[in-house]
Amino acid sequence: MSAIVTKTDTARPERISSNVIIRASAGTGKTFQLSNRYLRQLFQGAAPDEILATTFTRKAAGEILERNMLRLAEAALNQQACTELGQFLELPDLSPEQCRKLLQKLTRGLHRIRICTLDSFFSQITSSFGFEMGLPPDWTIVDEIDQVRLKTKAVDAVLRNETTKDAVKLMHLLTKGETNRTVSELIQQTVNSLYPIFQETGPEAWDTFPRTRLLPPEELKSAIEELRTVWLPDDKRFEKIRQQDLDRAITLDWEAFVQKGLASKVSQGQTTYYRKEIGESAIGVYKLLLRHATAVLIDLVARQTKATYELLKRFDVRYSQLKDEARVLQFNDITRLLNRIAADNDVDRLAYRMDGKISHLLLDEFQDTSLPQWHVIRPFARHVTARSSSRSFFCVGDGKQAIYGWRGGVAEIFDAIEDELTGLQRESLNRSFRSAPAIVETTNRIFEGLSRQLDEDDDTSSIRRWCEQFIEHSTARENLNGYACLETAPISEEKPDQFGLTMTHTAQRVAELARKVPKASIGVLARKNSVVSRLIYELRRLGIAASEEGGNPLSDSVAVQLVMSVLQVADHPGNTIARFHVAQSPLGKALGYTNHRRHDLAEQFARRIRRRLQAEGYGKVLREWADELLPFCGPRGRRRLNQMVELSYTWQAHATLRTSDFLRFLSRKQVPDPTTDNIRVMTVHQSKGLEFDIVVLPDLDGRLIGQPNEFVVNKPSPTEPIDRVCRYRNASIQDLLPDGFQKMFADERHSDISEALCVLYVAITRARHALHMVVAPSRPSEKKIPETAAGLLRQVLYDGALAEPEKVLFEHGSSSWYEEESGESKSVPAPAETPTRSGPRRIKFRDMANGRSRGLQRSAPSRHDTSRIVKLSSVIRHGSTEAMERGTLIHAWFERIEWLDGSAWPTEEELHSTAEEIGATHLDVPRLINEFHAMLRSPKIAWGLSQKSYQPPKDLQLPVDVCGSLEAAAAGQIRMEVKNEHSFAVREAGEIVSGYIDRLVLIYLDNQLVACDVIDFKTDTFAFDDQRAFAAKVNYYQEQLDSYRRVVSRLYRIPVDCVSTRLFMVGAGTITNV
Repeated sequence: MSAIVTKTDTARPERISSNVIIRASAGTGKTFQLSNRYLRQLFQGAAPDEILATTFTRKAAGEILERNMLRLAEAALNQQACTELGQFLELPDLSPEQCRKLLQKLTRGLHRIRICTLDSFFSQITSSFGFEMGLPPDWTIVDEIDQVRLKTKAVDAVLRNETTKDAVKLMHLLTKGETNRTVSELIQQTVNSLYPIFQETGPEAWDTFPRTRLLPPEELKSAIEELRTVWLPDDKRFEKIRQQDLDRAITLDWEAFVQKGLASKVSQGQTTYYRKEIGESAIGVYKLLLRHATAVLIDLVARQTKATYELLKRFDVRYSQLKDEARVLQFNDITRLLNRIAADNDVDRLAYRMDGKISHLLLDEFQDTSLPQWHVIRPFARHVTARSSSRSFFCVGDGKQAIYGWRGGVAEIFDAIEDELTGLQRESLNRSFRSAPAIVETTNRIFEGLSRQLDEDDDTSSIRRWCEQFIEHSTARENLNGYACLETAPISEEKPDQFGLTMTHTAQRVAELARKVPKASIGVLARKNSVVSRLIYELRRLGIAASEEGGNPLSDSVAVQLVMSVLQVADHPGNTIARFHVAQSPLGKALGYTNHRRHDLAEQFARRIRRRLQAEGYGKVLREWADELLPFCGPRGRRRLNQMVELSYTWQAHATLRTSDFLRFLSRKQVPDPTTDNIRVMTVHQSKGLEFDIVVLPDLDGRLIGQPNEFVVNKPSPTEPIDRVCRYRNASIQDLLPDGFQKMFADERHSDISEALCVLYVAITRARHALHMVVAPSRPSEKKIPETAAGLLRQVLYDGALAEPEKVLFEHGSSSWYEEESGESKSVPAPAETPTRSGPRRIKFRDMANGRSRGLQRSAPSRHDTSRIVKLSSVIRHGSTEAMERGTLIHAWFERIEWLDGSAWPTEEELHSTAEEIGATHLDVPRLINEFHAMLRSPKIAWGLSQKSYQPPKDLQLPVDVCGSLEAAAAGQIRMEVKNEHSFAVREAGEIVSGYIDRLVLIYLDNQLVACDVIDFKTDTFAFDDQRAFAAKVNYYQEQLDSYRRVVSRLYRIPVDCVSTRLFMVGAGTITNV
C-alpha cells in the first residue's frame, strides 16, 4: 500500500514527488498543481510530446495550456514572476531567458503538445490502429444530427422485422402493458438509456436469474381454494382482506398480492393483524402462495431483462451496419475498440505507432473517468509508474465532486488505482484559495453535521459513507469578508404553486443583491435546465439582465417562432395557425404573404419557400429572413436569430425535402444564451470549475434522488466489467429477489445519494464571498423533514425544526460583507483554477498607425473629429459612463415607438424588458421610465412622433414643389413607413460609411417615395436656455446629420434636398431642423 501524506495546503511549494495521486477539494488549486508538474517536467528536459496531460473537457484542456503559456510569458518578462515560478517548481536558479526559450519552443511546436481530453487522445491512437480495428480509412466521428438519424433508422429497421404479434408481446414485456407510448418511442427510450450498458456486457450478464419453480396448476388451484376456507379470526376486517387476497390470486395479480393484504404481513414475518393472531394454518397457505408469487415475479423480471437484451441486440446489428455504411464512429465506439488494442499491445509498440512515447502521465478530474476509459489508459499508467527515474505519474481529482456518474464516470476508480499501481504517494489538498471563512466554515458545518444529526436508516448510512471522505476544510483567505445563509421563501396556499413562488422570491433576492453589489459576479445554480429557464423568466420580469447558460430551444424567441411558422407553412400549407402568424407579421410582408385565408395562396407560398430552400440552402435563406426581422428585435432576439442561422448552416449538410425535419431538430436542440452580464444562471454541472462572488441556490426542494434508472448493474469491483444486469423494480419486488440482486439495488441507491451530495458540495463551494440558499417553507401538514437537499440543510443548520415562511433559518458571517473593506482580497496568491466566462470575449484591436492596408477605411457619421484640442474635463467626467448608458436606454425605448397617435405607449413591463436586454438594469430604471414618459408628454415631441404631423409634413424643410404636392394630396394618398434604428453601410469618398439612424420616416405619395425625414434623438442634459450653448450643440451635430442626408439619398435614390434632418432634443422637448 502506498504511503499517505497530507500536505499542509499552503501556497508555498512542496516537494514534488515522482508518482503522486492528489485528492484536491474545491478551490484548493488542483489545476495549479498540474501546471507546476507539467512545467517542471519541461524544464527538466522532457519533450512536449512525451507528456500527456488529460482532463474532462476541451475547455479545461484549453485553460491548462493557456495557464502554462501565460505563466511562462510572465516569467520571461518579469524577474519577480520568474523567481516565484522557480519557487513553485523547486528550480531556484530559473532565469527569464530559460522561460523565454521554453516558451519559444512550445509555441513553435504547438502541434506536438498533448494537453487534451481522453476522447481526443483515444482518437489519435485509433488513427494509428485503424487497420487492426477494421475501420475504413476515411472514418469520422458522427455528429449529433447524423447520430439521431442513424438511431431512428435502426429502430425503424427493428420494427419492420417484427410482426404485429411480436411487437405487442415485446411492448408488454418491457412495460407490463402499462404505457401510453408507441412501440417506436418505447424502443427509442430503451436504446438511449441502455445501449451503453449493452455495449459493455455480454449475453450472460443479462441472464443470471435463478431458475424458479412454479406451483403446478392443480396445486395452485387447491391452494387458492384452501385460502377461501382456511380459518381466520371471526372479524369482518379479516373476511374483507381475505376476499381481497382471493381476488388478486384468482386474477393472477401476484404483484399486488405480495404488496398488500395478509400476504404482505406474512412475507414480512408478522403473525398478527389488528392485534389478532392470523393462525398457523392460514400462514402456511399464504406462504405457499407467496412462493408461487415470488417465482412468477422473478420469472417476469428475468424475461423482461432478457427481452431488453434481445431488443438491444437486434438494434445493435442494424445500427452497426448503418454506422459502417456511413463510415462514422462515436467516441464510446473508439474507447471500446481500444480496450482490445491496449490489451493486445505493449506500450512501446503503441508509442511506435503513435510516433512518440509517453514518459509522463498527468490525469486531471480523474473522478469523472469511466471504466472503459481507465482500461485504455491503464497500460500507460502502469508503464510510467514502473521503477524508472525518467518517467512519472500525476493524478488529481476529488471524489466529492464526482457529478458525472450518469455519463459513465466511476469515482471509485480513484480509490482502486492505489491498489493497481505501485509506488504512489497520496496527498490531500483541503485549504481553499477561493472562499471566505464564512463559506468554508458553513461547508464544514454542513458536511460534518450530516453524519451526526440524521436518524439511522439505509439512506443515512449512505450519507455517512460519503461524509467519511470529507476532511475539514480551511482557507488561505482568512481576512476575506463573507456571508452564508439559509432562508425560506413565502408560502403558497396551493402546493403546486410553491415552486413558482420560490423562484419569484429567488429572482427578487438576486435583484436585491445586484443592486447592492453591482460589480459582483453572481452565479444562480440549479440542478435542472427547466429551473434555469424559469429563473431567467422571473429575472426578466424584474428587468434584470442575466446570462442564460443552461441551454433551451431557440423557440423561446418570438422572432425564431415566426421563422418556424414560415417553415411549418412550407411543410403543411393547411396549418391555418401558422399561416395567420406569418401573414400578420413583418416577415410575411417582406415575403409577400399577407392573405392567410386563401388556401391556394398558401400552397403557392409553400412551394416557393421549398424551392428556395432546395436551391439556395437553409443558411442563406434563413439569413435573409433574419435580416428582415433584426430591426424589430431587441438584443436577445437578435442573438437568438443569429444562433438559428448558425444552426441552419449546420443542418444544410443533413437537409431533407421536409422542413419538418429541420423544425424537429430546432425544437430539440438546447442552445444557451450566454452574455457578459454579471448574473449567470446555469446548472451546477455547468458551474464545475467556476467561481462567483455570490452564489444563490434556489433548486434545493426537489427529491434528493430523482427517477431511478430503468436497470441496475453489478460489478465485482470498480475496475472490473459489469457481470449482472437487472430491470429496476420497486421495493416490494426487490425483497423477493436473491441477496445478490438486492445488493445491486442498494448499491445503486447509494450511488444516487452520493452523486446528489456531490452536486450539493459542488454548488456550495463555487462561492467566493456569499452563499444564499433558498428553500420552501414547511407545509402545515409536514410530519418529518423532507428527503431533499433542503431537508438535509434544515437538519444540520436549523436542527430540523419547522421552517417558517420568509425567515432566515441560518446565517454566518456579515450580511453587509460588501461594505467592509478587505485589504487582503488580492494579497494572497490564489493557485486555484481561474474561471473563464462562457460568453464570447470581445477583443478590440487598436487602429492601424497608417490606416488600413487592405480594403476601404471605415467611418461613422456619429464619430466627430471637428477639433483636435479638447478640454480634459469634457473627456474625463464623473458619471459620464452612466450618462452614456442612460442615453442608450432612452434611445432603445424610443426604438419601440412607431407612432404615438397610432398605438399605445410601451408598457412598463416592455420598458423593463428592454433595459434587461441591453444590460442597463443597474441604472435607476423606474426613475428613467418617469423621465421617458415626461419626454413623450412633451407637446413638440408628441407632435413630431405622430402621423398627423406628416399629413402634410409642414414642419420639414423640403423643396417647394414637394411640399406643394403633399399639401394638395387627398386623404389616403400619403403613406408613411417608419424604420427605427435603421442600419446602413455605403461607400463614400473612398471609405465605408456605416452606422444607425435613430428614426427614418419614408414619405410616399401615391406609393412613390417623394421624401424622407431623418430624426436623431439627443438626450443631452446641458442648459437648453443658454442659446449660445444650444447653437454650439446643434452645430456640433451638423456634420453627422449631413452625412445621414447623403446616405439616405443614395440608399433610396432621391435628391439630397428631399431628405429632411431633424434633432429631437427629448430632454428639453424641442425639435430643430438642421
